Amino acid sequence: MMGQLYVYVCYPASTYQQLQISPYVANGFKYPTALGLLHYTATESFPIFRSGNVFIMTDLVHPRKAWQLHLSTLERHASFFALALCKHVDCGGDSGQWLYFLVAEEGGKVMLVEQARGGDQLTFGYGTSSNDPLSGHVLIKVEDTEASAPVSQDMMPAVSIPNEKHQDIVNAYDQIFGAFYNIPLRIPSDKIETALIVSEQLVNIACDVGCMALVESHIGNALLQFRQALFVAIKTDPPRWLKLAFHLKNDSIYTEALIHLVGAHPCWPWSTKRDVLPEGISRLIARKSVDLDQMCLEVEREILLVTIQVHKGPVEPQKTGQFDTWFIVQTFRDILAREFNGLDRQSDSKRAMARGAMYRKMKSGAYMPPEEMRRLMQQVMPGAVDSLEEDLGMLKEYGSEIVADLAKNELMLPVEAHKIGYLTCSKVGREDIPWRAIRG
Repeated sequence: MMGQLYVYVCYPASTYQQLQISPYVANGFKYPTALGLLHYTATESFPIFRSGNVFIMTDLVHPRKAWQLHLSTLERHASFFALALCKHVDCGGDSGQWLYFLVAEEGGKVMLVEQARGGDQLTFGYGTSSNDPLSGHVLIKVEDTEASAPVSQDMMPAVSIPNEKHQDIVNAYDQIFGAFYNIPLRIPSDKIETALIVSEQLVNIACDVGCMALVESHIGNALLQFRQALFVAIKTDPPRWLKLAFHLKNDSIYTEALIHLVGAHPCWPWSTKRDVLPEGISRLIARKSVDLDQMCLEVEREILLVTIQVHKGPVEPQKTGQFDTWFIVQTFRDILAREFNGLDRQSDSKRAMARGAMYRKMKSGAYMPPEEMRRLMQQVMPGAVDSLEEDLGMLKEYGSEIVADLAKNELMLPVEAHKIGYLTCSKVGREDIPWRAIRG
């Protein structure tokens, strides 16, 4: 058949008896383990397709790994391969010809590197050590081409020394390539920390290849399966998770991380650096933090004006029978004023990390315990003790209503149990989510 593509793997004769070929599946039949190459036939399933016209290999791991895939499938979902095809056609190439790539390390980063094309075939050098069972070369050959010989050594791509540290990244490339053929991603489900690392590797490769749409929902759903453990992990390092959520277009993870960052701003108690976030997201955090500052100012002013109404007017000290209640009101205001002043004397960062706990305490009514207030009144105003419980209860109820919005918790975590001191009341709307705002 004209144009049929094959992969020939050539080894020195001395290795034939030692090399064991693993069983593989082709057309639903599992072929048995074979010794030697005489019984070997290329598989027609991932990662090797006889009909594929894209050859990718890497020597970053041992044994070396290779993929033979379909350009039509790759370029449909990945901008990297679509661009490679365009360049190939613009240079006068045929869209049906082979394309060759290496997964190699360049500048400290592992990436896909396109290789020069030399007609219809290319040989990848594997080295010549007699102790290496893969010594020899891989030859990609078009069936209707006459017998071909390996290309010269100077045409072969440089061979890297296998490094165990590269195994995870090569596995991630294997998962991304498999995703083009609807093979589910394998994201660990036992520990959220491990799942995060694997997810970041997959996202980095998908961004480089330009196929995020192919994997984003699967990765996001896998992370959400961790439920509470996920939200605890986000609290530990929200900027890292927000960056991941930005690429995944995941509303839940993005929202949770953003609330943490806004509440703590301008403090940055996270291990991930500030500059990992897009500039637009940094501006959004600062803007929403300013909104929180304004809310706090308005709430403080309103709660310091709280009083008790008597006969359609505020309680006054000069009116008969109202002095004791007026004194309780003034004591209430004075204690709150000192709380607010103490917070204001701290740096912006320290204030941001503590004010949430203060407002939530006011909302719950856990401040100014009646027992302590009773001891205070007995020392300075014994006559006010009898009306203390009723008057203080009214004041605290008013105050609780005033701070209700600031005391809200929009996180999926209970703030007290996880000792979160900053405000967690920021609401994240559609306009705050970049991919939602763009759509509409």
